[in-house]
Amino acid sequence: MRNAVKSQEGSLIVEGARVSAGGRASTRWFGIGCAATLCWAGFGNAPVLAGEFALGAGYSLAYDSNINRVPDGVIINGVPTSPIAEWTQSLIGGFAYQESTVDLDMRLLAQAERRDYLRNTYVNETAYYVNGAAVWTILPQQFTWTIEDVARQIPLAYSTVDTPSNRTNGNILSTGPEFTLRLNPADAAAIGARYGRFDVEGPGDNERYTAYARLLHQMSSLTNLSLNYQMSRVNYQDPSLYTNFLLEIWYLRYEMRPSPSGIAVEVGTNRIIQEGQQDLQGRYGRLILLHQLTRESLLSASFESGYGDAGAGLLGRGTGLTPPLTTTPSTPATAAIANPFYSKRGELTFDRSGPFRLVARGYARSLDYLQSDQSNREHGGRFECTWLYSDAARIVAYADYLKRTFVDFFEEDTLRTGSVAVMFRLNRNVFVTVEGARYEQSSTVPLNNFVDRRAMLTFGYSTGSLYTPQPRR
Repeated sequence: MRNAVKSQEGSLIVEGARVSAGGRASTRWFGIGCAATLCWAGFGNAPVLAGEFALGAGYSLAYDSNINRVPDGVIINGVPTSPIAEWTQSLIGGFAYQESTVDLDMRLLAQAERRDYLRNTYVNETAYYVNGAAVWTILPQQFTWTIEDVARQIPLAYSTVDTPSNRTNGNILSTGPEFTLRLNPADAAAIGARYGRFDVEGPGDNERYTAYARLLHQMSSLTNLSLNYQMSRVNYQDPSLYTNFLLEIWYLRYEMRPSPSGIAVEVGTNRIIQEGQQDLQGRYGRLILLHQLTRESLLSASFESGYGDAGAGLLGRGTGLTPPLTTTPSTPATAAIANPFYSKRGELTFDRSGPFRLVARGYARSLDYLQSDQSNREHGGRFECTWLYSDAARIVAYADYLKRTFVDFFEEDTLRTGSVAVMFRLNRNVFVTVEGARYEQSSTVPLNNFVDRRAMLTFGYSTGSLYTPQPRR
């Protein structure tokens, strides 16, 4: 039994502590990313904003029966653990924007949430969520500029239960040009570059420089083949704590766009070069399959393997820059562990749309970190249904299952979650949501066993359906 778990950023996270010891990520890149994206798209030579915009604000009040997520009565240093009940109120504000024209393809969702713990169990905090990407076509089929930004809370360590003291704000920004040379109607060559930076509170901030080259062959209007090379250099702000590395990838990509089914395959090899250490080489691969079963139902499968790090994981994709098909499979949460890893992940999803929507997803993943003891194997699933009861009401219910086993030490955690939420729309702009949830974890580490019951009430206002303010846990 452990009294504390050492996080990968060098700090101690003591479960059951009355005050959060975890820092919060710097906010400077949150503001810079949002402002730069909007200004870049709205001024200068780029097209003027002409898409859909929605603004929103909200308030939520949540009750947790065990917010510190500890077992009842386990003896730690002679003192029994005791679940702490807490009320949390959140003020939420944000906006969403999307545009799709000949010159600009853009989407941006940004939200800030101020959380106040009324019984002072944890330090009050501000959480940010940003998910944005824009592609500006400067010269059609020749010159484009891309910017991406993702910010959200991520766990500090996998081996500790999910509480506010085990979360921090992470942000990754990536931007750069791509040049395409048309060799003939069927063949083209492309080169591109990206500058990026990953920011998280404490050690681990880094800058990244990426360059890539492609030879593309269009086999038909729906299929293409490409030969790709990519090189990424990651430099840490404090190289005395983390080792800078260079990642190279060579791969062949085949894509058939959905019509209605589609496939994308990437097969190759990658190599990671860490300063002062032996080079490591491994297989690189990605596979995405989409199959339209009926007009309302879609079956998708994905698999990927290769080297990566927390920054690439936060973007919700593998190391390759080439995007997958029109549907991107979900990605399990990345931890704020600065050193690189080798991962394998497979996922199978069934999605049926309509007034009674069903989503069933199962996945398995392995993470092997190169410089830490957090390597693990996990598998899980999610079943979710959304019932559009009427134009003014909907009911959403889901059940989650996750089992994680650590490789370098003896720990196995099983987490089960269930939730039911009812949303009432009072008018076109105002809504109320009532939610009840139960979180349960069983573990070989006695301190990690817990049961937490949550009830939450949310009031929201939005100027359009593009953005609905919601608390993010």
